[in-house]
Amino acid sequence: MSERRAEIAGYRGPLECVGPDELDTLEATGLYVAEEKHDGCFAELIVIGGMVSEIYSRSGLPLDDAWPLLDLRLRPSGGAVLHGEHLADGAIWIWDAPLLADKDLRDWPLAARRAALEAWYSTVDPAARDDVRLAEQRTAGFRAFFDQIVGRGGEGIVLKAKHSTLATRRADGKLRDWVKVKSRPD
Repeated sequence: MSERRAEIAGYRGPLECVGPDELDTLEATGLYVAEEKHDGCFAELIVIGGMVSEIYSRSGLPLDDAWPLLDLRLRPSGGAVLHGEHLADGAIWIWDAPLLADKDLRDWPLAARRAALEAWYSTVDPAARDDVRLAEQRTAGFRAFFDQIVGRGGEGIVLKAKHSTLATRRADGKLRDWVKVKSRPD
């Protein structure tokens, strides 16, 4: 018997990948923010009544490795859909929110979604913050940020256009306004 796939809107990820030599040029445009590219598995958390009720992979199947986080109380109440990266240590780094407080944010620009996510995360139970963490976002110093991450063994960063939305129109779910930056672009 095959598992039923969740009704998720599709994976969202960078369309392009560039090397670090392009960071200064991209930062100079003022169009981007930078976030760490965690080396893990895409995770979509479904929060109902303030608790993690389901966690799905990029393909919409239950993320079996994340089962210890099911029923984790994040907040006293409320619903959300959160996108992040599930790492080998069991933590999930949240980097976006298509739905917060039962409001669809997919058509909101990144800056507005991030502000809403930060406000939402500020009310997360401190006891849950070791398991569900908010990804750091930088508005300047992209090269130093990249060097810091790679220097400690990380994969790289993702540049996201400040105006970008999550309402992708591409069948593969790749976002034209997001750029992956790795030492060795793939």
